[in-house]
Amino acid sequence: MSQTVVIIGYGTAAVNAVIALRSAGYSDAVIVLSNTNTLPYSPVITSHYAGGTKTYEDCFPWSEEELASLNVQVVQGATVTALDVEAHTVTATTGTYAYDKCIIASGATPQVTSFPAVEGMQPLTLRTMDDAEKLLQALTNPECQGILVSGTSMVGLKTVEACLDRQVPVTLLGRSEHILKVSAMPEIAAAYEQALVEKGVDLRLSQAAEEVELVDGLIRVTFSNGDVMDFNEVVVAHGVKANLDFVAEGSLVVEKGVVVDDVMRSSNPDVYAAGDVAQAKSLVSEGTRVAGLWKDAAVQGACAGRAIAAELAGQEVPAKAEYAGVLPNNSIEVCGTVLISGGTIAPALNRWEEMETRNGCLIGRVFEHDVETETSRLVGFNVFSNNADPLNSPVFDEGAMLYRRLLA
Repeated sequence: MSQTVVIIGYGTAAVNAVIALRSAGYSDAVIVLSNTNTLPYSPVITSHYAGGTKTYEDCFPWSEEELASLNVQVVQGATVTALDVEAHTVTATTGTYAYDKCIIASGATPQVTSFPAVEGMQPLTLRTMDDAEKLLQALTNPECQGILVSGTSMVGLKTVEACLDRQVPVTLLGRSEHILKVSAMPEIAAAYEQALVEKGVDLRLSQAAEEVELVDGLIRVTFSNGDVMDFNEVVVAHGVKANLDFVAEGSLVVEKGVVVDDVMRSSNPDVYAAGDVAQAKSLVSEGTRVAGLWKDAAVQGACAGRAIAAELAGQEVPAKAEYAGVLPNNSIEVCGTVLISGGTIAPALNRWEEMETRNGCLIGRVFEHDVETETSRLVGFNVFSNNADPLNSPVFDEGAMLYRRLLA
């Protein structure tokens, strides 16, 4: 009797799940429900495309031929509206699909509600290829005299970089005292901020947009300090929300994402989750968390695929199907200035920071003391440098060494 795996979403988690399924010997039907009409792309590269340092083709990691070889039924333009875990069906705008196993890999959507709304003005975001196309059009418009980026997350900084690459004046706005408040220590954030100012960024921290209005085709923003400026476009980078509106309340355990076990299985044994919708075991704190990273999405998708292949074959799930857990790590580069971060920098009891400058890098480490074992361990780090040249900068080696220490 043939079996069917239905995957909701068509990003890196979905593709890696399919690759793992096929590699593990699963040869029956796979149906992928995609809400776009494009091949899977990398959201990480969208800012480079808008900034002109990557081509449109660079944004797509897999060719049409490579994807076709996986023998998958891809349903494009399919917006999923309901997941019925009892009936084992997924309903979309394109029809209803029965499954033996389902993987939720539907990604996340940028949130713009925290920016003042004004009739006739829709803020830009930066996540999808459509978003990148809109930003590209704005940045290449000869009449564009200025862009406001609201939000000092990594997405906000990459948007700033796209503006700098296109030589478009850019203002970066943030409510917090420093940029990258989740991943950067204050001293290192301050060093990054100075670098941004030196690159020509109008940096407005500890401020907010109080009022927004349209005047003569421009977006007039009144800031909380009383300053008034006009912009051609506003880009909002205020975080994302997992795409889980189709999951009925109570059908799965859902917090910030679908809570999963070590093989990405949800509270329902036939439903898995991977990527921005998955809340998996954390390696730096108690409980679970959403990783929100491209690399983790790929690994999680592969773990789900291997586990499902084993289960549908009536075999024991192999140990290699287990996901090690979420260990935050990332790097953010803006025009040669780079920050590599890992673990957690959140203040807590029995934690302390150590800072040093070495090999042209500003390095911060966060340690935690375990009172029961009387031992201390590294739980987080930052490495900052104004030299991001991979051939002659030690910043990447320093980051790699500290990341290995976190894993130890």
